[in-house]
Amino acid sequence: MGLVTATAVIPSAAPKVVSSTHPRSPAQAASPSTPLRYSPRVSRATRAPLPRAARPARHAAAVRPLRASAVPDAALVALVAVMPSPPSSPVPSGGSPSPSVGPVIPSDGSIGARIIAEARKYLGVPYVSNGATPDGFDCSGYTMWVYSHVGVADLPHNAEAQREIVHQIPQSAARPGDLIFYLDGDYAYHVAIYAGYGMQYAAPAPGQNVKLEPIWSSDITFGTDWH
Repeated sequence: MGLVTATAVIPSAAPKVVSSTHPRSPAQAASPSTPLRYSPRVSRATRAPLPRAARPARHAAAVRPLRASAVPDAALVALVAVMPSPPSSPVPSGGSPSPSVGPVIPSDGSIGARIIAEARKYLGVPYVSNGATPDGFDCSGYTMWVYSHVGVADLPHNAEAQREIVHQIPQSAARPGDLIFYLDGDYAYHVAIYAGYGMQYAAPAPGQNVKLEPIWSSDITFGTDWH
């Protein structure tokens, strides 16, 4: 009788399937059956443009200095109404004016107020040697034109000659609209219109325009023909 050998066939374990994909997040790994939602990226080319009002300006608007002649007289009068009283001396001690304080614009309808209003009309007019019209002024041509058109006085076209026909006054008595004479010894070589607070309206020099500027010397005298 032959020997029967039984051979047990043990089935091999099924191969472990390893996913080649990696979970995108721990949450997905923990719950693979729960899909995660991601917001789709919006292409710059397909993104809706911002409303015009929400777009920032590419360039800031240029800041332009405000000329005194561009300010309405009514606004200046309202400003002057709340300004402090002018100092007793037009030029502070030491001969250094204070350009940070604005000019006085009299609002009482006086001759001084009319002189200042007329002087302001010609801001920006170029300096022209021997000029005495709004096409171009020199220093005495400017004061001569302003005084003539306000009806204050018929001034000659020369700074020293103007000084000789008006009466000189101390600095403490000067009012906006008076004349300022720049001296070289006993001779006036330049003239301007006092604007208050150490400022003046003047046709300064060749290459410049009529402007509001600080009084730039202490060697000066004041003159008037209307008070």
